[in-house]
Amino acid sequence: MGSLGGHVIPAIFFLVYGIWWIIGTFWLYLSQKYNLKIKQKGFFDIENIAKKSYIPICLLPLWPIEPVLKILFPSMGIIMEVFFRVRSSNDTNHYETGVWSMYQSDGSFGIQVKLHHITMHLCFIVSGIVDLLSLCSRYPKHTSKLFLALAFFVEMFLFYFHIQGDKDRSQLEVLMHELLIFSIGVCVVFAALRMVRSSNILINGGLAVGITLQGTWLIEIGVVIFGPVEWKDVHNNNMFIVACYVWHCMCIIVGMFILFTAMEYGVQRYTRKKQVYQLLDKEWEETQT
Repeated sequence: MGSLGGHVIPAIFFLVYGIWWIIGTFWLYLSQKYNLKIKQKGFFDIENIAKKSYIPICLLPLWPIEPVLKILFPSMGIIMEVFFRVRSSNDTNHYETGVWSMYQSDGSFGIQVKLHHITMHLCFIVSGIVDLLSLCSRYPKHTSKLFLALAFFVEMFLFYFHIQGDKDRSQLEVLMHELLIFSIGVCVVFAALRMVRSSNILINGGLAVGITLQGTWLIEIGVVIFGPVEWKDVHNNNMFIVACYVWHCMCIIVGMFILFTAMEYGVQRYTRKKQVYQLLDKEWEETQT
C-alpha cells in the first residue's frame, strides 16, 4: 500500500462492499415493512438470512455474489502485494514487477508491511470461502458471521501494530491510521452483533457505515500521504484531519438517509400501484360474475 494507488485499490473494495451492504440492508428492511414477496424467495428468506454473514442481492437472491467478491478482490490485492513493488526516484513513485521475497539479501526478515497486508487479504478470502461452504454444509448457525467478525478483528489488530514503534512515520500519518482503526473497530462490533440480530436495520446499517468509511478514509490517507500536495506534520493539520474524519462519517450517514428515503418512496409507489391494480382486477372479476 505504499503509494496512492496502493490505498485506492483496497478502498474500491470497501466502497463496493459498503454500498452493497447499504442497499441490501435497506431492501431487507423495506421488504419486511411492506411485505414484499421478494423476501420469501430463496436465500432472501428471513430464516436463511439469519444463517449467513451476508445479505443476498435482491435481483439475484440465489447467487452468492458477496462471498465471490470477498474472494476475488482480496486475491487481486495479494497478487499486487506479491508481484508489484513501489520504487521512489526523483520524488516520484512508480511500480515495478518482480516476485516479492520474505527475506532480504543478508538473510533478515524484510518487507513485513507486505506480510501484514497479505494476512489481511487472506482473512477476507477465508470468510468468503466459509460463506460458500455454508451453502452446502451444515455448520453451526453463526459460523460464517463469526469468520466475518474475525476478518475485521484481524484487520484492526494488524493495523494497530502496523504503526507501533515505527519512528519513520510522521505524527499525521499515525493519526490517520489510528482513525482508520476506529472505523475497523466499528465493523468488528456490528459484525459481532449480527450474531444476535442479523436482520436489524440499525446493526446492519452500522456495519455498512463502518465498511464504507474504511473505503473513503483509505482514499483520504492515500491523498494526504502520497498526494501531490505535501502536508506538514503540525498540530493544525492534525486537528483538521480529525474534523475531516467526522465529515466523512456525516456524509456517509446523510447519504444513507437520502438513499433510504428514495428507496422507500419507490417502494411506496410500487405498493400503491399494485393495490390499485388488485382492486381493479377484483372489480372486473365481480362484474364478470
